Amino acid sequence: MTRVLAVSSHGQLGGSELYLARLLAALGDRVDPHVVVLQDGPFVAHLRDRGIDTTLIPTGRRAGLATGAARLRTVLRRERPDLVHANGVKAAAVAALALAGRSEPMVWVKHDHSWDGTPARLLARRVARIVAVSQSVAAAVDGAAPLTVVRTGVDVGPVDRGALRAEIGANAGDPVLIAVGRLDPAKGFDVAIDALAEVRRSHPRARLVVVGGPDPSHPGVEQELVRRAAAAGVADAVRLLGGRPDAVSLVAGADVLLVTSRAIDRRGTGREGFGLVAAEAVAVGTPVVGFADGATPEVVGNAGLLVPPGDVAGLADRVRRILDEPELRGRLAAAARERAPLFDVARWANEIAAVYAEVSGTR
Repeated sequence: MTRVLAVSSHGQLGGSELYLARLLAALGDRVDPHVVVLQDGPFVAHLRDRGIDTTLIPTGRRAGLATGAARLRTVLRRERPDLVHANGVKAAAVAALALAGRSEPMVWVKHDHSWDGTPARLLARRVARIVAVSQSVAAAVDGAAPLTVVRTGVDVGPVDRGALRAEIGANAGDPVLIAVGRLDPAKGFDVAIDALAEVRRSHPRARLVVVGGPDPSHPGVEQELVRRAAAAGVADAVRLLGGRPDAVSLVAGADVLLVTSRAIDRRGTGREGFGLVAAEAVAVGTPVVGFADGATPEVVGNAGLLVPPGDVAGLADRVRRILDEPELRGRLAAAARERAPLFDVARWANEIAAVYAEVSGTR
């Protein structure tokens, strides 16, 4: 059994946090985990409710990183792990400071494009192994440190395909689009609303459901989306359902999943590093329409239709095609069935366990 000290950059229930919780569950008794979370939030209770030993070390920017590293060093001395799993770039930066002069090796799981460029490559020199969740994420640090690309596993479990329409009062023939993610401007839900307005010119009963809770780093996004829908004349056709534990069932009940994430700075922050929701859509057979950016093309493959980033008219056109062409829907469904095994959870856990064994064996 490998003693793993995992460090989480954030405390929200976003993609990287769910990645860590699901990974530890999939690894089972192959690991003895302790998790340090660097931001207060629902993720702390999520871990503790699952019986995982968890320490909260709130860590801000700049000077806060050094303070967080000092407290993490105390946890390292107490726990004496075989390795440190840094879940995200902030976690890797704090862990690198805490590990100075110590023998524990660090595995940095790189989830996204934040800090890409010189900062990411400098940080990469401090780790024993980088695990990138996609080729897109790996490209920024390739050659800077030993690197392994491990595709994330997805276990959707049983789904209720009728739950979404029942909740929003949609008839069987009403087109339903869905977008899922925390309420962060980078997710592009405003673009999804614009695409809906275009689609409704030919499909006036089309609706959009947005599933995702607020992000403390970006207050006011929900109100902005409400204003955007009103300005586009689709206020009655947009539903904001908040964060939901049954999000996969809701995706399974939709006609199309929209993936409209976009870069919000020159480094590419905001681009999909993997796209857990897109992978879940593939697993349940819901067609994906989105931007061909970041890792989305790697995840979706032939199970969706992608357009260049920012092409709202293209998004609307691809949605219309899926709604209007049964043969196309059949091809996308067949492609999804072929692609779903790529996200096998057992394969994911085995590959991560192999990385842990190799890295901890070199300590």
